[in-house]
Amino acid sequence: MYKQLSSEFGGYLSRFGFVKKNEFFIREIDDFFQIINLQRSRSSTKAQPIFMVNVGVTSKKVMKFMNITSVKNLMNNQWEQRLENITENENDSIFVINQIEDIETILSRLKVAFDNSIAPFLEKISNDLFLIESYLQVILQSPYFSHVTIENLMILVADTCPERIREIMPILFEKTKNKNDELFLNELFKELNRRLIVQNNKVE
Repeated sequence: MYKQLSSEFGGYLSRFGFVKKNEFFIREIDDFFQIINLQRSRSSTKAQPIFMVNVGVTSKKVMKFMNITSVKNLMNNQWEQRLENITENENDSIFVINQIEDIETILSRLKVAFDNSIAPFLEKISNDLFLIESYLQVILQSPYFSHVTIENLMILVADTCPERIREIMPILFEKTKNKNDELFLNELFKELNRRLIVQNNKVE
């Protein structure tokens, strides 16, 4: 039942330029890859599929800097939100298929969610400055110190508004949990500065 739903939803998204890759639907727009993912719940079974919808964006600047070429690595380096966090419809937090007859109803819900919530959100977030503020907000609010999220943030900052590097780095150092985190930030800071020097030399 889940495969049938995923296939039919993929057919709908293909009208808007999305291509299905495994359980992901990907669309290339300007300098970004936009991603929609139907993520199965741990309590999901073959008889009763349960899933959530994730919406993500990956900047090509991040991909170029990190030499990302595979789809798998693309997914691991995206900025992501659950559908429930970007929609006003409380029923869109989780989808449950109890019987074959549910597929049509859930497919209709997914189409409405895409038209009313996902598409407008993707249009708004596919912007470097918006992504930077979103990454920063996630980092400041999270109890965890995510190297991937921080690296993605600083790559975008270096490419978009390098003058903010010295403003943001002290904020990140305050979030460090241990010496490994500090070492990571120091190495990242050195690499970003090296890259900026190379770019400036090319311009000159």
